[in-house]
Amino acid sequence: MIKNLKVYWKKFGQIFKNFMYNLSYQILSLILPIITVPYITRVLSQEVVGLNTVIQANCTYFALIGMMGVSILGPREIAKHQEDLSSLKDVFCKIYNIQFFFHIFVLFLYGIYCWTIHGTMLHFLYLIYLISSATDISWFFMGIEDFKSISVRNLIVKLAAFILLFIFVQQDDDIGKYVLTLYLPQLIMNIYMWKTAVKNKKIIYKIGCLDGNYLKESISLFIPNIASSIYTILDKTILGIFDNYSSVAVYAQAQVIVRLTLAVIPSFSRVMIPRISNSIYKKDHNAVLEYMRMSAKLISFITFLIFFGVLAGAQLFVDWYMPVSYQLSGTIIRICSPIIIAVSGSNLIAIQFLIPLGQQKKYTISIFTALFANLFLNFLLTPKYGIYGVCIGSVIAEWMGFILQIIFAKRFLNLKEILKKTYIYIIAGTIMFLILMLIKPYFKAELLQLVMFAIIGVIVYISAIIFQKKCYSCFKYIKI
Repeated sequence: MIKNLKVYWKKFGQIFKNFMYNLSYQILSLILPIITVPYITRVLSQEVVGLNTVIQANCTYFALIGMMGVSILGPREIAKHQEDLSSLKDVFCKIYNIQFFFHIFVLFLYGIYCWTIHGTMLHFLYLIYLISSATDISWFFMGIEDFKSISVRNLIVKLAAFILLFIFVQQDDDIGKYVLTLYLPQLIMNIYMWKTAVKNKKIIYKIGCLDGNYLKESISLFIPNIASSIYTILDKTILGIFDNYSSVAVYAQAQVIVRLTLAVIPSFSRVMIPRISNSIYKKDHNAVLEYMRMSAKLISFITFLIFFGVLAGAQLFVDWYMPVSYQLSGTIIRICSPIIIAVSGSNLIAIQFLIPLGQQKKYTISIFTALFANLFLNFLLTPKYGIYGVCIGSVIAEWMGFILQIIFAKRFLNLKEILKKTYIYIIAGTIMFLILMLIKPYFKAELLQLVMFAIIGVIVYISAIIFQKKCYSCFKYIKI
């Protein structure tokens, strides 16, 4: 047993170390909003929260254009050249040039947008967000698998924003200060990351012409990236058109909770992308298969624990977590919970495999299918069903994209082999859900009782997995 653990650690030890760095940041990202969201929803009115959500969503479109797929292209290409310092510096310059020039264009475009719509001061404050995006080179550190530096930076940014929020944001008029607390620490830390990289002689940046090959690759990755982001933002924009800002605020806060529960999976995917990209580049197919098997087990374990846990405890959590005016968020979270499975599966199949393999065209098809489905369903359902129509449209869109990715991946991967025995996590999750629903009436919406509720769920889930594995071993032993 100990020998097997040593062999396993030798193979995947560095991956798990990198994952733990990322996980530490994601845990903080989960904990801090538990404090900040109830505070924000109490000191700022629903109208102000809804307005800021819409402006933030619209500004995200500009930031995505500025990145032009670099956040995906960067780690993949840097990972291929991480062993050659000279080549590494050259690749960094070529890729960052794309980010730099497109952000210059975007800043100009955003200025015209603000002037055209007669934007408020809040609109112009989001320029800091775009400048922060322009200076973000975390993709480089991901590519060289220096996740410690990324995690430390993110931890400092989150803590600084958390402290500044409580100092400066007290009422509706402080919404501008709220935006500054979010993005100013991020900009400062981005500048520090540049200084660190240059000081360690890992990068040398010189403004130059855009490299045609990398530009073509970045555009091919940008298209699905912008489409994916649009259909996660589009729902709020459409809801704002057909409903009011209060509904947008309720829906946005529910989505925040759903997306926070998903934070762990993309964190793990970010760790796996450079490792799988490097193995594909070296044509080490056995290593790719082994990484995918390990990844499938871990993602399945986390995903079904979160999905069934959210399904059972969402309303209890919201009753404690948010003011009375946001209680509908509990229902919205449960309706949107299937997104958890679809996004996790997409991270395994598309983000960790199809993109490192260079099959972004197939990824693009799946994303655009989901985008058009989301657009059609939202415009069809939202005018009649409001917030519920947006939820249904978002869930169906995510699943359509994921199912297409499975179909495309079957050509390159033996999915039966990779997903073998993952059914035990579905069974364990179902058992946990049923038991939690039975005991739920005996729990109140209080912090201590919520913690106990969650602990019971985790214990039941892990126990069910262990029991199934023991049974499987017994049946295998007696050849039944």
